[in-house]
Amino acid sequence: SILSYSLLEKPNWLEIINGSIIKGIPSNNDIGKNKVIISAYDGFNSPVKQELNINVINVNDPPEINKKINLPIISQGQELNYKLTTTGFKDVDINVDSNEKLKYEVIAKENSSKSLDFINIDNSTGEINIIASNDNVGETDFLIRASDNYGLFVDQEVSIKVLNINDPPFKTNNFPEIKKPINVFVDDLVSIDISNWFDDLDIAIDENEKITFDILEDDGSGSLKSITDLEIFNWIEFNSDKNLLNINAKGENIGNHFFKVNAKDREGVISSSIFSVKVNYINNKPFLNYSKEQIVEEVISKGLESV
Repeated sequence: SILSYSLLEKPNWLEIINGSIIKGIPSNNDIGKNKVIISAYDGFNSPVKQELNINVINVNDPPEINKKINLPIISQGQELNYKLTTTGFKDVDINVDSNEKLKYEVIAKENSSKSLDFINIDNSTGEINIIASNDNVGETDFLIRASDNYGLFVDQEVSIKVLNINDPPFKTNNFPEIKKPINVFVDDLVSIDISNWFDDLDIAIDENEKITFDILEDDGSGSLKSITDLEIFNWIEFNSDKNLLNINAKGENIGNHFFKVNAKDREGVISSSIFSVKVNYINNKPFLNYSKEQIVEEVISKGLESV
């Protein structure tokens, strides 16, 4: 007689095919002991049954991307703490292996030259900390890597966008401080380009950013007088088109003179500082009041002692 088989108790993943073959593929959820009770019947006698246990052993699975990580847009100078990184990844082994745990790290994208120094991640919790500066304005793409205890990993591409906040102009090392005045001499014609006296961080990231200058003279009257683009002669004048400080000092200008320079960016933010110009007297060498012929004639007529 031919025996017929049936499964009286079985896991969902197991079945009988062709009447006598038990077949199935367990999933990660089936790890551990799976109870199976098989019944055999010959068509005449009472069926007999046998119980067996199939032990499904875990095989390490790699981490997976669970959902996309979308970081919020932040502004320059703002700090971001993002605690939802762990929801962006999953590992099915965590449910069956008490020792399994994901670790997180920030990875630069291939061929990317952008610095990621402003992005930090807690390797254990996945919390992302970002403090953006002017250098980070714009969009920065990077990878977050989730690795399991066995070295398997998955990378997710993430992007952070940093908005620019207008920065004021600032003095550079080229600015002539009070302790080091600009020295000129009487009757000298001097032109000084002041373009590099100030700089602005926004110039590197905003093509429309520009610094304009205005220079004011302390003429001793208690008020400041602009010397920018003067239409009448003055011994010192600032040409705003060329950013040139033009100086043509005379004798009456000998001494120290103090000026205020205003550096203004495109949004009207002004930075100011004081500088001085020192006009120096030129010492002239002695000269003869008489020609050689006049001296000889004087000696002949009046004697040497008269000269």
